Amino acid sequence: MTLTPADLITAAGTILAEKGRWCQGALARDKSGVPVSPTSRRARRWDSAGVVYSVTKVKPDDFSDPALNNVGAVLATLERAANRLYGRGHITVNDELGHADTMECFRLAYRMAKHLHFGQGD
Repeated sequence: MTLTPADLITAAGTILAEKGRWCQGALARDKSGVPVSPTSRRARRWDSAGVVYSVTKVKPDDFSDPALNNVGAVLATLERAANRLYGRGHITVNDELGHADTMECFRLAYRMAKHLHFGQGD
């Protein structure tokens, strides 16, 4: 079964809902707070973009991975949600406004994505 954008947003948001698993200023951080790849086994905390890479297991620099399009669709939905709510992008919301506002972006992105499916228009 292929996960929908809403499924991926739910999985990512569930991780970030626990504030101790959320970070700012990097896609992901290890237990010592050092930035790491969001798909690293050492990653323990993620920002709003890094968590999407983590749940999809797509490395941010692997442009050959066809699932990167799915990541892009989810990140674009988060971006639209953040812009609608705060007039700025989701990374800025994550890094400047904080955890509660980041979670609001995930809630709105979920509602926006409920009827989206990967590959629409293909």
